[in-house]
Amino acid sequence: MSWRAEPSGVRLVGVTLVDHLPLSSLVDPDGYRLRRVGERDAAAIRQLLRTEPDLRMVVASIGRPLRWLTGTELFEFWKRSARRRIGPIGSGCRLEDFPGEQFYWASQWSADGPPGPVVLLEHAH
Repeated sequence: MSWRAEPSGVRLVGVTLVDHLPLSSLVDPDGYRLRRVGERDAAAIRQLLRTEPDLRMVVASIGRPLRWLTGTELFEFWKRSARRRIGPIGSGCRLEDFPGEQFYWASQWSADGPPGPVVLLEHAH
């Protein structure tokens, strides 16, 4: 098995595994380099869900590949899991303050090209 270090993790046979958080760079599945726009709270993400039809969400969890979500899968994940677990901006969080002792740091990213905005959820557990 071959591997090589990459900015957002270790690449194994075509799959990049997240090896640290927070991510300092992000490339979408189509190869667009994304830039961080800023941190977001649950209210800001709800607004993006209402106003951005091309919104994509990506979940980063140590030891796993990035999980890209769009459309129905994105909305189901938001309703089922993420919306109750978004950490507050600019302050510390305790795992025990969230359901299942896990939460997400949320940030918005965008590309200079055609893809719509991306919400990155960095998983703490």
